[in-house]
Order: sequence, then C-alpha cells, then structure tokens
Amino acid sequence: MVLEELAGRGELVEEQAVELAALQPKAAQWKQQKKEKDAKYRQASKAAVGRVVVLEELAGRGELTEEQAAAARAGDPGCPPRCVARAGDPGCPPR
Repeated sequence: MVLEELAGRGELVEEQAVELAALQPKAAQWKQQKKEKDAKYRQASKAAVGRVVVLEELAGRGELTEEQAAAARAGDPGCPPRCVARAGDPGCPPR
C-alpha cells in the first residue's frame, strides 16, 4: 500500500517501482484467494442455517429421526467452527 501511494504521487525510486511490479500479481492472487475463501465460508454458513431451519420444522411436527434429534441436540449441525465461536453473529445460525 505504501508503494502504491508513492507511485500515485510519482515519488517511487526505480528499485521501489520494480518491487511494486513484482508484488502486484501476488497481491492480486492473495485477494482472489481471500474472496474465494470468504465465499466458501458464506456458503457453508447459509447451508448450516438452512439445515437448522429444516431440523426445527421437523422437530415442530415431531418428525425428527433419532439421528436428526441427536444432531440437533449437539448444536448447529454443519455449522463451521467459526460460527460456534461467534454466536450471535448475523451470518451464523442461532443457537
């Protein structure tokens, strides 16, 4: 970020310009990997919320199987570990 700011002001020395050129593709790759990881996490969270809703509906109708009831008692089935640690987060299923 510092190198980009210097480049924006035209204050880069040649060595810094070379360093910036070398780092930019790596930074773009890191950003893309983070976006993919975040998307995967959001997808897993949405799936966990959907699973909780289904289990709650089945429980409300008294149609839970033994296995489903055990999973429901165990917490949020399929919930990523980060959700367990961040209970109350809007992106995590309620406990």
